[in-house]
Amino acid sequence: MIKLIKDYFSKFHSKDSCKKNQSGFTLLELIVVIAIFGVLTTIVIFNYSDFESNIVTTNMAYEVALSVRQAQVFGLGVRGIEDNTNLGRDFNNSYGLYFNIQSGASSEYTFYADTSTAGSNAGKYDSGDKTLVQNVLGRGIKISAINYGDTEGQCTSANHMSVSFRRPNPDALIVKDNANQAAGFVQLTLLSPKGNNPDFQKYVVIRSSGQISVLGRNTCS
Repeated sequence: MIKLIKDYFSKFHSKDSCKKNQSGFTLLELIVVIAIFGVLTTIVIFNYSDFESNIVTTNMAYEVALSVRQAQVFGLGVRGIEDNTNLGRDFNNSYGLYFNIQSGASSEYTFYADTSTAGSNAGKYDSGDKTLVQNVLGRGIKISAINYGDTEGQCTSANHMSVSFRRPNPDALIVKDNANQAAGFVQLTLLSPKGNNPDFQKYVVIRSSGQISVLGRNTCS
């Protein structure tokens, strides 16, 4: 009798386990899961494109800032350039960066040694200065605007700007090409391939005190 009961429950348990093992997703459940997965994948891919554009623009902005810092270090350090006149090295030069967007947004800027130690061309990039490096921004990033002034929110636009450093002061000399008056700061707007969307623009601000900043906000607005 006991054996019969055991056999009966054993057979019942076996059938129940078989039913459980055969259970799974229905077709409707499978379709819903695939649809959710597709939506999430689309969102991730779309946001990744924006995220990548923002990161690339930020990296290029820091690259410009590092170039400014390099010019500052060269200007403060005892670094001479070849002097063809005296057949030696001149250690009285200043070093700087020249930005030019006269022909539109540009991905290039010039790292130069200023050979004019005095006069109206001192501190400004001109044809007599020595170009050390022609820097090129990558990934489609361009400098789209140059603004300068003495007070935040009160800026004037420019197509050319020279920023130079001369020892022993770490201060920056910020001069527009056609004017000898120095500005308190200059702001460079870096534009991503996404266009004029403010979310994908970065700003490099160089102050006459020698401070260099990379910002996500426009100090001129």
